[in-house]
Amino acid sequence: MPGGSVPGGGVPGGGVPGSPCGGESLRPGRLNTAGQRDFIRSFELYFNRSIDSYVQEKNLVGSTAIASRADGAQAREKLLYTALRLFAAKGFERTSTREIAQAAGVNVSAIGYYFGDKAGLYRAAFMEPLGDLCPGKQNADFEGVALLPALQRFFAEFLEPLKRGEAVRLVMRLHFREMVEPTGLWAEEIENEIKPGHFAMLQLLARELALDAPTAHADLDLQRLCFAIVAMAVHYFVAQEIVNGIAPRILADAPAVDTLAERLAGYAVAMIDAERVRRTEAAADGTRSAA
Repeated sequence: MPGGSVPGGGVPGGGVPGSPCGGESLRPGRLNTAGQRDFIRSFELYFNRSIDSYVQEKNLVGSTAIASRADGAQAREKLLYTALRLFAAKGFERTSTREIAQAAGVNVSAIGYYFGDKAGLYRAAFMEPLGDLCPGKQNADFEGVALLPALQRFFAEFLEPLKRGEAVRLVMRLHFREMVEPTGLWAEEIENEIKPGHFAMLQLLARELALDAPTAHADLDLQRLCFAIVAMAVHYFVAQEIVNGIAPRILADAPAVDTLAERLAGYAVAMIDAERVRRTEAAADGTRSAA
């Protein structure tokens, strides 16, 4: 890989075109308020379950079996998940390449070989572990698909990463840290992955409610409904510890996650029906008032 390039379409030094990072190295913002600092502390407590368990379970760190295998893909994966663990625990700025290399049991030059630089490794840790299963990367084309099947597909694809267990825990921790210590990658994720999916859902809702699709984004009630529907799925990522502590069978295994997706699709249909009734009644009230 060329020395200054960053995997995934970045610019030399790890910057993100059009983001606050510009062409400079990724550099987290400062925590300017006590509230932000308290959030980080609460965040650490919230994820108090050992994140080492996933790496150890998958034999990604300290494994003689992996160390004895010389293939590049395995070595790269080992570095990637070691970096994910450390970046999630300490953030970009407080994690050094030397620390990552030591924890992975490799020479520090391996980071440059596989990822270009520290910024490239951070980008890979942020983007790659869930691959195309990352929420927001679903097939957002609902054209010609009936409402319930469209929602079933949306929730099934959105919740698919939950079947990967501890990997999701690590990635969510890193994503939360990125929100409060921004490097620019979260802004890029919103622009390139989350917005397209959101607008596709808006178009589906506009179709079902017989609204003008081109102006759907300006309808605040439609936006509220869209965010509410997506939030049902997001909750199971953000509050995974709470769900597992209160009702662990909901996310117990792959079939349980599939059942959850089906139920959420049904709940979403009910929400859309309720919004349809609300709009019909509001229109009738307006007609009576005008008369």
